[in-house]
Amino acid sequence: MKTSPIPLSPQALSLAPSPQGAAKPSQLDFGPMVSRAMQSSNGALLAEVAKIAMLQGASRLGGLLPASNGQFIPPALARVASLPLPAVTAMGSQAAAATATPAQPPQISASATATAATSTPAPSQRQDIDGLISSTAGRHGVDPDLVRAVITAESDFDSKSVSSAGAMGLMQLMPGTAQDLGVRNPFDPAQNIDGGTRYLAQLLRRFDGDEKKALAAYNWGPGNVERGGKLPEETRNYLQKVSRYKKLYASGYSTLA
Repeated sequence: MKTSPIPLSPQALSLAPSPQGAAKPSQLDFGPMVSRAMQSSNGALLAEVAKIAMLQGASRLGGLLPASNGQFIPPALARVASLPLPAVTAMGSQAAAATATPAQPPQISASATATAATSTPAPSQRQDIDGLISSTAGRHGVDPDLVRAVITAESDFDSKSVSSAGAMGLMQLMPGTAQDLGVRNPFDPAQNIDGGTRYLAQLLRRFDGDEKKALAAYNWGPGNVERGGKLPEETRNYLQKVSRYKKLYASGYSTLA
């Protein structure tokens, strides 16, 4: 890599051993720095490390990762590592913006602050989202109650939700999946629901209408499902949750409740 000095935040510098006040990635143990940034839930930090890598002439984070020494790299991190750096920067910036919360004024009580932090959508927002679900599901030929159930299991209708693995928005689209689906802003409810519903429709066609396999693929990955074998516990629990929520919505339960 190049050795041109560039500014690094104290938080970025803290990710790897370096000389005091170092401002050159060449002075950092950059591989572990990338690994820790990728595993961090801090979107701004991920974006910063990606920008540093671009300035040093890299094209992807994967080439900067240290040897795994036989350790398993989670698919989500492997996917991020394979993305072009501009996409990682954009993803990190979006995640940072979604998780940023303004400081509470001192006059707000502790109970009011706790309520504000739940991120529960207002009834009007839920109504808008429910309308989007109905129209989008109809357009793509997917049961709207299935989409409602997936959204409930994935994010509980929090359009700004970001998982520790980097999945984003109502239907928790991974960065690579969102990119493949043409979803530019995964935190926009209309784009997220359209992308997630299209992906569900693709999986249902891929598995010949087998809803259980399609949902397992949505959670675990289609390649894993096609290879067969025992579903991981997380996926089994996910299938149970989605099935339970779908039956609830089919019985007349409202998303506005």
